[in-house]
Amino acid sequence: MKLIKVVKSTKTGKKYMAVFDNNGRTKTTHFGSSGMDDYTLKGDKEQRERYRTRHKKDLNTGDPTKAGFLS
Repeated sequence: MKLIKVVKSTKTGKKYMAVFDNNGRTKTTHFGSSGMDDYTLKGDKEQRERYRTRHKKDLNTGDPTKAGFLS
């Protein structure tokens, strides 16, 4: 599995989409809620910690094609 690109999502309600190459087949994963603020925009450290706590289980999957992992 190889990451090709991360671009703005074409799906309503999502911020980004990641495109992967999986042995010649393309896999696209849309992630990030477009209605939500995030730490990179606001700099709120409490918000960042809540986010990290909420998504810790997603990082443990080790699957970079999952939306939670990409978030």
